[in-house]
Amino acid sequence: MNKKRFDQIILLIALVLLLFSPSLTFARPEYAVKESRNCPFCHTRDGPPQLNEIGVYYVTHNHSVEGYVPTPKATPTPEPIKKSRSEFT
Repeated sequence: MNKKRFDQIILLIALVLLLFSPSLTFARPEYAVKESRNCPFCHTRDGPPQLNEIGVYYVTHNHSVEGYVPTPKATPTPEPIKKSRSEFT
């Protein structure tokens, strides 16, 4: 086989791998079916492949949400309402 033909085959293989590699890293519909959840359960609203807190837990705990406890969300303390002197009289 000549060098030019070999290079073309390697390039073709590389292109095929590049076309299919995103499907290896993006969301998997079977996970949504397995957990009976929609994609936004594990992904941010920006879409795949950005994972939210639950998604990171799912990936790092053998594709399971068992034992997941969400971190408490901090709520801002409301500012006290300032009353004018005329409201006190």
